[in-house]
Amino acid sequence: MMTSFSVHRLCAIGGMVLAALLVLPACSPNDSAAQTAGGGTKSQTITIVRERRPEDPAAYLKMMRNTLARCQETKAELARALGKPYDPQAEALSDDELMKLETEVTEEYFDGDRYAKVVNSSLLKTELWGPNEGESCRPVAKRIRNIRLQPTRCKQIDVAYDLDEGTGIREQAEDICAPRSRGSAEPMGELVDIPGTGHRCRWNVAEGGAPARACLLDPQHFYPSTGADLVVMSTSARQALPAQFPIDDMAMIANGVATVERPLRVEIGTPIAPGVFEVPADAKAFPLSDGRG
Repeated sequence: MMTSFSVHRLCAIGGMVLAALLVLPACSPNDSAAQTAGGGTKSQTITIVRERRPEDPAAYLKMMRNTLARCQETKAELARALGKPYDPQAEALSDDELMKLETEVTEEYFDGDRYAKVVNSSLLKTELWGPNEGESCRPVAKRIRNIRLQPTRCKQIDVAYDLDEGTGIREQAEDICAPRSRGSAEPMGELVDIPGTGHRCRWNVAEGGAPARACLLDPQHFYPSTGADLVVMSTSARQALPAQFPIDDMAMIANGVATVERPLRVEIGTPIAPGVFEVPADAKAFPLSDGRG
């Protein structure tokens, strides 16, 4: 499935900690928010919304159905051996429910020195997924939201939500300015149209023959307070899968599906609401860490 998503996750409550803070560029009140990148385009407000899904939904569903069937067969055998009842239909899921187990929608907002990133994820909970006592063959998802805010050049705020539990944490750092790289090297791949937007992006060239690639907005824009690439579309690396997953290690399938990110919205020059760069009201009561451990 899609644990490659985790490159964007700041944390998962109850087991993971917030990611290390990014290094931000040197503070200078005289620095221009509108700079050029590689002789390219003057920076403007930019909004990018992407959704990550399995590259081949039919293959994903087939793999999940096969895995669930094997789990239920094993659980039925264990139930018979223990003289306990077991109804596989009680753990059945529709195709639509299976497709919603792991999803990810990423929103990125660029406006001069200000930057915001919101990632809403649904993640497969593999801890109790299996045929053994206390486990279930019916997979369930955990919903999380991670937010990174850079409301000023030298301030960064991370917010991590456990949406199922209604809890979260905040991490904040100020005066952490330092020189920052401008993100990825010049992309050298194919220039393509971004479906439904009227804009274009250019695929970068994956290093070492790796299939993971990103399509960066073209013409390029650079926002010195983030150094972040303006990724519009991406593909994940495909991993080799065994012919059969060990039934006691069903979490293996979480690394087994190639995924794609497709754009839902790409806007250039459209005003961004100021509230996008502020801590959400429901997160202001979360415990606050200074990011120093």
